[in-house]
Amino acid sequence: MSKIKLLFGMAFTLGTMVFSAAPAMAEFESNNGKLSGPATESNFIFTGGGATLQCTTVEGEWKLAAQRSHKEIFTIRKWNNCTVKSKEIKEAK
Repeated sequence: MSKIKLLFGMAFTLGTMVFSAAPAMAEFESNNGKLSGPATESNFIFTGGGATLQCTTVEGEWKLAAQRSHKEIFTIRKWNNCTVKSKEIKEAK
């Protein structure tokens, strides 16, 4: 009986957390009137598809829409000193 109560309690708690989470939204606008410019990011970490890519720096360009928008585009042109870790790959450079 206590296992059933525990199961229902966990399901209720999980359901409450899912339905009470507020969606996130951000709007980007330029502070200096420019809609694009150079960008450099240090200690860049990207995780996806079962792998983690870590670079000491990445260089590229950022772009914004002409009006306030929820989109910001960051195009990476140069990847510096990157390593990838995965369960499938031991380590690569």
